[in-house]
Amino acid sequence: MARNVLKVGRFYINPQQQLLLDENKNEIALEAKVQEILFYLFDNRDRYVSLEELHENVWSGRIVSDSAVRRTISKLRKLFDDNGEEAEYIKSVVKKGYKFVCDVEEEEKEEESQRPKNKFRIKWKKVFYSFLYIAFITLFIFIANTTFFKIDTLVQEHVLAVTRNPQNGDYAYIGYSPGDTRYQLFYRPDETRNDEILAFSHDPLLSPIFIKNTIWVGWQSIDSCGLLKVDIKTKKSSKISLNCSTLVHMSIVNNGEFLITMRPKQDDTYQSYLFKIKNEKTFPISDAKMETPFIASLSSDENILAMSYPSLRGSTLRLLDLKNNLQIKNNDIPEKIIQLRWQDSVLKLATESSLYKLDNKTGALEKFDVRTNLSKKTKIIDFSIYAGKVQVLHEEDKDTTQHLNTYIERSGHLELFNTTFLDPHMLPVLNDSSVFIDHQPSGYILKNISDQKILATSNNLIQVLTSIEKNKSIVIFKNNKLEIINKEKGTLQYRLDAQGDVKQAIPVPNMDALWLITLSPAGWQTLLWNYKNNSLSALALHERIRFFINGKLFWVDSRDGIIKSKSKSGDIIYFSKPLHLSPESTWIVSDDSYLWFTEPRPYVTDIYKIKVGSEQPPSIELRIRGLLDINLNEKNQLTLLLNQQPQSLLSSSFRLFSL
Repeated sequence: MARNVLKVGRFYINPQQQLLLDENKNEIALEAKVQEILFYLFDNRDRYVSLEELHENVWSGRIVSDSAVRRTISKLRKLFDDNGEEAEYIKSVVKKGYKFVCDVEEEEKEEESQRPKNKFRIKWKKVFYSFLYIAFITLFIFIANTTFFKIDTLVQEHVLAVTRNPQNGDYAYIGYSPGDTRYQLFYRPDETRNDEILAFSHDPLLSPIFIKNTIWVGWQSIDSCGLLKVDIKTKKSSKISLNCSTLVHMSIVNNGEFLITMRPKQDDTYQSYLFKIKNEKTFPISDAKMETPFIASLSSDENILAMSYPSLRGSTLRLLDLKNNLQIKNNDIPEKIIQLRWQDSVLKLATESSLYKLDNKTGALEKFDVRTNLSKKTKIIDFSIYAGKVQVLHEEDKDTTQHLNTYIERSGHLELFNTTFLDPHMLPVLNDSSVFIDHQPSGYILKNISDQKILATSNNLIQVLTSIEKNKSIVIFKNNKLEIINKEKGTLQYRLDAQGDVKQAIPVPNMDALWLITLSPAGWQTLLWNYKNNSLSALALHERIRFFINGKLFWVDSRDGIIKSKSKSGDIIYFSKPLHLSPESTWIVSDDSYLWFTEPRPYVTDIYKIKVGSEQPPSIELRIRGLLDINLNEKNQLTLLLNQQPQSLLSSSFRLFSL
């Protein structure tokens, strides 16, 4: 039986199966949108295809920016090694669009009788190249083992989490495809370089775990979460829903159990559960509950539970003896802990900059990461333990430029309107355009834009909370102190020692006072600060934010996430269904009775919008990576501050370092 493929330059195309093949007719793995664009241009190669047509036919009308389409085409051109006007495969003309211009040749048919001879020749060629490959790998391993670590670059560039199979060293990792906003579960056998996509999802995936011949991975949707079980051999998957609204962390315990940290539905606290693989059920392992998300890891003998959660100055690490119901150790670390792993009876953990191990005798933390040749900008994303080694996933941040993006609402969706590139040393203040924060090696400096007058200095980041007194004064939070500063004179007017972490300061109508929304060990509470007479009083517990709409007072209850108010008789009135919140959520109230809020997810931030008093649930308006701040400008346009280019949700390169 004959087989036809089309030759295009140095490559081959199989139009029926929509495959791109290299010069040896091996399949080239493509991202979903890259593949769709390639074959749309190929099928319409007799004409130019406009950006609008690609929007409509490849993205099915879903709103994405033109730059997102151009970046996808750029990936295709990079694969073809096209170069500007001398493009061999894809040519672009302003106001016309893109065209596939490479000559297409139909390959001669291979007769059935010729195949045995061709196969024999191909086999010998494969044997020869396999020998060269093995020789190269042997030489590479010899050289790598003489150094402190070796580098293994993953095929998927946007890597979020990685783990190794403790039995055979196979990889499993989560990748993200910004072109079509898909999270993908990749698998690579240790003895090959071929990565397979086992599953994908538009909802975040996290924490892959190997259990015998299966991979378990967590999934998180807007208001529910669960597990995805994938059989490595058959590639079949099954989805398991858990009774949770938020899934925070997963870690392996043994071949029959793993640990899940989550927030159950109808609950406002987080807890760790043991997941039994045999009956696929969860069981709480201790009474330790937290109001804030935490990560956890259980020792293989199931005696010691390690918990880490954010503190005001970094992270707190707790060790619980479950057998005797005792707290063993509390460690405060001035960095954010991102991962915990048990290796035999030794706890190892990672912050964004260092690796630590816990001394079993003293309970003290010791650094064991001594790689001196890595840049200070290299950030740890994840790490995995395999065969006595620790493999660390790093992010190499090459682009320190920040981007100030403005979005406008069109047809019910947010669309990128404008982008401003910012000096990496100058941090804008979104709620007050008259000042900026200058980041110097010595610390942070708050300046007036008009005359460069220094208003405040601090070793730590300065937070500008709001402006008051007809915008002549500014409220800042630094070094656990609230300060009100006259922006024109640069003089300090009022100061207060803060109680807890002040998340927001809201001017009280018709009063020389501020509502302070704070998070302390006692939980969320609202304080009233009369700054002119320097008095501070507690107003309410369990308030995430309070605001006025049309002269009526509303607040969001931190216990159930419901927007509430009071009737004239003093009864509590509910104005929304429960909202799923985290301590890092940011809140903004617009002039048209809409409430905007952010919800950090694994690897991204979701931006929601809800009409106060509406029966409709909040809707996701935007999902974006690298969000630093959010605000509404005077035109009621949403303004975002990102630490990277817009729509490029993950732009850094990732590598694995094997210690």
